[in-house]
This record gives sequence, structure tokens and C-alpha cells, in this order.
Amino acid sequence: MLKLATIFTDHMVLQANKPIKIFGEGEGEGEIEFLGARYKAYATGNSWCVSLPEQKYGGPYELTLVSEGNTIKLSDIYIGEVWFAGGQSNMEMPLFRVDDGLEMARHAENNLIRFFRVPRQFKKNTPTHGSHFVKTEDIDTPWRLCNELEASLASAVGYEVVRRVQEALGCAVGLIECNWGARTIETFIDKKYFYEYDFLRPQIEAYNKALSELDRDAYEREIDEILKKREQIYKNHPDMLELLKRRGVQGSVWCEGEQMPEPAYGPYYLDCPGTLYESMVSKLVPFAMQGVLWYQGESNDAKDYAKKYLVFMKCFREAFENKELSFYATELAPFEYDGKDDALVTDPNNWGFKREQQMLATEVGENNYLVTTMQIGDMFDIHPMRKLELGRRMALKVLKYSYGFDIDADQPTYKSATFEENKVTIELNHARGLFTRHGWVFKIYAGDENGSLERVEAQIVDDKIVLNTKMKNPTLVRFAFQMHYNGMAPFNDAGLPLSPFRTDGRDELKAELIREDIK
Repeated sequence: MLKLATIFTDHMVLQANKPIKIFGEGEGEGEIEFLGARYKAYATGNSWCVSLPEQKYGGPYELTLVSEGNTIKLSDIYIGEVWFAGGQSNMEMPLFRVDDGLEMARHAENNLIRFFRVPRQFKKNTPTHGSHFVKTEDIDTPWRLCNELEASLASAVGYEVVRRVQEALGCAVGLIECNWGARTIETFIDKKYFYEYDFLRPQIEAYNKALSELDRDAYEREIDEILKKREQIYKNHPDMLELLKRRGVQGSVWCEGEQMPEPAYGPYYLDCPGTLYESMVSKLVPFAMQGVLWYQGESNDAKDYAKKYLVFMKCFREAFENKELSFYATELAPFEYDGKDDALVTDPNNWGFKREQQMLATEVGENNYLVTTMQIGDMFDIHPMRKLELGRRMALKVLKYSYGFDIDADQPTYKSATFEENKVTIELNHARGLFTRHGWVFKIYAGDENGSLERVEAQIVDDKIVLNTKMKNPTLVRFAFQMHYNGMAPFNDAGLPLSPFRTDGRDELKAELIREDIK
């Protein structure tokens, strides 16, 4: 008998203007009925998939699957726009936790916005503790209608994007949430891609070696003991546990004085190649959708992050059978991670280098965009609260590049620099109307070939940045190339601030990315 994948439930949104893929598990054959047409389905190797023709916006509709005398009937289905919101805890961060989020939720009821949340699943029957905001339920749940409660629990960034898309287009919009805090990008990439690229292959080889040397019986016993210890930790905090249960979130991170035990490297360890792709993302494949909203990178090193992000995009486009799948990534927000904000930026894992990697991936890859977080970070909180402003900035790009709205959506970004004696002129992209909040002057760093940097005054002249420095023959410039930048930033006339950049080293990195030719 054929069964539908868990993403197919009442209230779902199917992507318009693209072939609709209906799929699931089981054996034998069946018949799909949708919009007055019938389609035969045949299982191959315990799975099946039927491609239905693309449809225009509309609804509500019904879909029926009949297989071996069993009938599954789904109702209140809309054809509209579908967006995937994924990454780490900053994408997961719910609306009720952010600035103005509760007030936004009070007015959120909208029958044309629907949510589907992929539960955190790694191995069956293995509790997922130690998470930032995850709901306690770890079983598959149906699509949910947008109301005050469901909106308050939704990704704040994702909700603000789909809210604005729904308002602009007037159609139904679905948000698929698939997040896990503190995870690396490698966990979201199908294992098969690790064999294709030299910069990924050592990870899969190390993982395979660890598995080959693992005493499986002893490892399973260790997991059993870890689960018992975790449950005991919760029992040690009955008041906190009860509070969290009432709020509907997991919260072992709030159990003061307790260290939640984690398994050794192996099948139950989270940051292994492809783990979350296999346990979470693959359950959605090949559900049709318009694009991906992505907020991730805090847990990765800067080295090769751009290459990994390009492979991640390739993985999703091939898995979801959509070469034009669009990606909107979030620049890592300003945050003073270790209390040492080195303006000289000598640590290669400083977030300045990570943001540069994100920007380079945008410049080299196709149909992907980077949303700046400048001026909305928090030096003391890795989860900054101004998520609705981030969602607004992301929605501007989505409306412009995915739906063709004639709006200003791009922040100023570095284009080129001309170096003269004691003077540097920097040209920017998207710099029309460039200004600062308090006049026309701000601070920026200039450097020379000896590696010394000095903070100098920059002026805005004809939408360019001009530096006059006492340094003889400057050779480089760096702006906001730090973990946390708390200085003034220039804005363009769309009200978007300049993204961080450096002039030294980026051309070589970009050339290396181009040579890798990841498409």
C-alpha cells in the first residue's frame, strides 16, 4: 500500500507555476486525484513519486490517494508560494522572542499563511536535548494555519518574509522550517557530495574510518547511558522542566550547573557529514518550492565556507529538481564572541573573514543573495533581537529578485579601490544617495604593505568613499572587518547600510572560487 510523505497534510501549500511532486513510501500502486485529473502511482524500492502539471494560484482544493482499497483525502489545499527557512538557531528564533514579536503575533491571523515545521530528528526514538528554541514535540506534525499562537512559535525572520510576500502577491504562502542550532553547514549536505570535492573528502573519510573502528555494541550501550543521564538532569530540575513544557520549548541549556552529556563521534553524533540532510531535509525531497531563506555559519570556520555554501546550493537544487532554486543568506550579525574584538583582524576565523566568504559566494554563484545585518547585531548576544528588521531586508530582496518588483533592495557593497599617495577612493555597488546618520564623515581603516593599520576619517563624495590618510602609499582598506562593528556606517537611499569588506586578499579568494567551478 502507498503512503504519502509526512509533508502532505490538510492545509498544505503547493508551489505554483512548477511541476507538483507528490511522493511517499510503500509498495504496490495507487491513484492520485487532484483538480479533476487522475494520475497513476507505482512504487519502486519502497518509494514512489508522481509529477503533476504546474498550476496557477488558487484554492482551497482537495487531493485524494487511493491504494489497495485505502483512501487518504486531504482538504484545504492551496496553490501558492513555498519558502524553506533553514540553518541554525538564529533562523529558528521564534517570533515571541524578538523585539516587537508578541505585538506582531497578536495581529498575525491569516488563513493564507501556513507553516510546516520539520521536527528535530536525528535517530528514531532518540530525544533531542540541548537545543536553543526547539519545541518539545519531535514527531511529524501537520501544516498549521497562521494565528497568534502559531505565528509566535514560527521563525521570526521566516515569518516576516512570508508575511510580506503574502501581502504583496495576495496568494497563499507556505513556510517550511528546518533548523538545528549550532550545527555546521556540512550536516545539511548530502553525503555523496563529500566524495566529489577535495575540500570535503577528508571529512567523509574520517567519518568512515571512525565507523569502521567503532565497537557498535559498546557505542549503543553508551547511548543508552547518555539518554538515562539526560533524563535524570531533567528530573533534577522539575520546576524548570514544567515551565518549559508549558511554554512548549526544550531548554536543557537553562539547567544551571548541569552539563548535558553528548555521544562520542559516530552514528549519534550530530556534526557528521550529511546527518541532518539525511534525517530532516531528505524527508522533503522533492517537494516543489520557490527558494531558500538561510541563516547559518556561526558554527563553521571561515576556511572554505564559500565553497561549502556553493556545494550546499548545488545539493538542494539537484535534490529538489530545481536548477533555478533561489537562495537568500544572512550575513553573520555583529557579535563580540570572546570579548576580544580585534580591529586589526589577525584571527582567520574572525567573523569578518566569514562574512567575506558569504559575500564571495554571492558574487560567484548564481541566483543567490546576501542580506546584511550591519547595525542590527548585538555585541553581547549571539541571538540579536532585531529579527523583524532582518526579515524586512530579506523580503525586499525576495520581492525584487524572485518576483520582479521594481524596488531598491540591495545594500551598498565593495566594488573597487583606487590607491594614490595619502588617498584612497572606494567605489561601491548600490551606493545611490550614500549618507551617514550624523553627517558625512565616518571612520575606516587604511593599511600599508608593512601590515600596519590606522583608523582614518572617511568622507562621502559623489556616492564614493574617499580616505585622506597621513599614511604614505596606503595599499589596503578594511571596513567593519571585525567580530562586532559598533561604529557609524554609511547607508544608501534605500536605508540599507554598507556591508563589511576588505580590499586585501579578496581577489585571490574570488579567483580560487571561480577556478573551483561549483555549479
